[in-house]
Amino acid sequence: MNTFALVEGEHVLVYSTGYSAHREALLAHLRKIVGQRTVSVAIPRPEWASMCNARAIADEFHKNFDQQFVVHQRLINPPHLLLDFDADSVGASSVLAGCQLRMLSSTTRTLVDPNGERGLDFIVPELRLLPTNWAYDSATKTLFTGDAFCWVWKDEETGPWLVDAPETDPTTLERVAHSLSAGRYWWLEGAATQSIRVAIARLFENYEVRFIAPDHGAVIAGEAVSRHVGYLDEYLRLAARNPSIGIEAGQWKTSKMRASA
Repeated sequence: MNTFALVEGEHVLVYSTGYSAHREALLAHLRKIVGQRTVSVAIPRPEWASMCNARAIADEFHKNFDQQFVVHQRLINPPHLLLDFDADSVGASSVLAGCQLRMLSSTTRTLVDPNGERGLDFIVPELRLLPTNWAYDSATKTLFTGDAFCWVWKDEETGPWLVDAPETDPTTLERVAHSLSAGRYWWLEGAATQSIRVAIARLFENYEVRFIAPDHGAVIAGEAVSRHVGYLDEYLRLAARNPSIGIEAGQWKTSKMRASA
């Protein structure tokens, strides 16, 4: 499980907070980074992987916390109800009570440093489950892909958890296919994937991507980026030819929300 801290000047933006099981390890890492910097949290989707440690971060860094959560969804509950995950302190008061949710659309940029120019652009990708969003950090050329590109795993906990050269990359097309078809993207088998392929290709044409940072698994860097985009495209091409795993329920079109740089 990955959580990312974007540091700019005197501010830290925590992107996706991870699961509660990782709370202590996450806080220990953040203590080394935060110091006297202010802290805010970006929650790209209302799922456990994004939300579980929001309260822990707010409470741990209450003197530094800027009392704002950036959320890329339209949510109606205030932070102290939506993000109150702490089995050790159920019902106890929290910094969350004084926080605000700031909603973002796919055309909105949030600043990593409120006093600067470094921005994080949220993207609604063509390859997505309903609550999933991606984001792009132009300063580091990093594309945060949520539950996509999560197929690079290592046998040892020590990693390395950044993959670039082929000799450090265990990925094969078969591994990519298994990761998608046996997981949340089972519905791609037998689906009409051509529009998804075109949209993903356009996204990587519009954005200069040096790092792909998924929610799970290794960060994909450098020359490995184009290799893994190729794996995904080839899988999508082949998946369209396979029998569908789901039930035939017809086809319908929704309004298209595409990312543009």
